[in-house]
Amino acid sequence: MLRASFPGRHLDVYAPFTDLVYTPDQLSRLLRDNPQLVSIASHAIRVYPSLINGRTALYVCFLRDPVEQFLSYLTYIKKQYSTLSPPHRLVVPPKCDRLSMRRIAEWLVTHSDDVPFRQNYTIRFLTERLFLQQVEPLPNSPLHLSLTSFYEKINLDLAMSVLERFLFVGIVDQMETSLHVLQQKLAPYGLVLETTTVPMDNVSRDYREDLGWMTESDRVGKLVLDSLADDIRLYEHIRRSFARMAEEHAVTTPRTDVDRG
Repeated sequence: MLRASFPGRHLDVYAPFTDLVYTPDQLSRLLRDNPQLVSIASHAIRVYPSLINGRTALYVCFLRDPVEQFLSYLTYIKKQYSTLSPPHRLVVPPKCDRLSMRRIAEWLVTHSDDVPFRQNYTIRFLTERLFLQQVEPLPNSPLHLSLTSFYEKINLDLAMSVLERFLFVGIVDQMETSLHVLQQKLAPYGLVLETTTVPMDNVSRDYREDLGWMTESDRVGKLVLDSLADDIRLYEHIRRSFARMAEEHAVTTPRTDVDRG
């Protein structure tokens, strides 16, 4: 959508599984070297300076139901295991293409190391690097352990604070409404989006299995739901805010089966 809206003035910054995160200085350098840019799409922007190289930054993201997001990750790594990069393979179950979704889920949420989707993926994505940017003590030091405990207590509130600073936070399963509201949010800045080119695609839904275990009464299901508890709280908070925003913009919010995989 952004490429179609701003041809020659948009930049995608994606890479196979990586810990790349732009610092504010690196973002400024990126815009200094590419002054024509109007938009950037990336997973590597996880600190959020209000100005980048003297230009106002308008942050936009779309949240997905945390349970659906978790399940989508399971089917993705199961289907794509043979093509995952070596670093990514280190943080998923060995030979997970042969495992059930339930077994993959159990491995992730009980792993002793910090692997993707072990706990509250969305909150950690939005806040962890922002928090660590402020304090970087030596690993395993008393100060590090103390700060880690402090981070776990505040990260939900920190995530809410981060998203309050964004220009717009949409909902994936209400994409049509989200894009309509986003258009109105961008209008004062003279930005118009070409939304007719957005494809709807889910690359791994065909790998879904019976999900009867995803309940509080199942041992693994409960572990997963507990691991997503704060992500679910954040999502419900944003859903309520989004409903109010859509109402203010005179837009209804019918639920649609938009699933981006």
